[in-house]
Amino acid sequence: MAIYIYILTDSNRSYLHVGMANDLNKAIDVYSRKSRLFFDACAKVYRLVYHEAWPTEEAALRRFKELSAFTRMQKEKLIRKYNPNWVEIPAGHYHGVGHTQRKGFPAPYEQRMM
Repeated sequence: MAIYIYILTDSNRSYLHVGMANDLNKAIDVYSRKSRLFFDACAKVYRLVYHEAWPTEEAALRRFKELSAFTRMQKEKLIRKYNPNWVEIPAGHYHGVGHTQRKGFPAPYEQRMM
């Protein structure tokens, strides 16, 4: 089972949140239902704009720590590299390791490295 590292944002791109989950659908559902989970009352961070799938929890945790330490500018550059228009990646366009890449949406990290 893949472990996902992801970046969520709000509709204004004011907030960038790096997260880690083994069930990306469930994680995004939690954020969309609970707007005040970790953020200010005005922020509703639920738009998936970037993700990576990792085969092990150890590898995912290393990458999570790396992305969490990124500056905002570094995160924006990473997002723009694979999702230049910051299009929300819809449910079903992330299936984990070895999924078929949909046109216009970033492939998981391990596929880009091949």
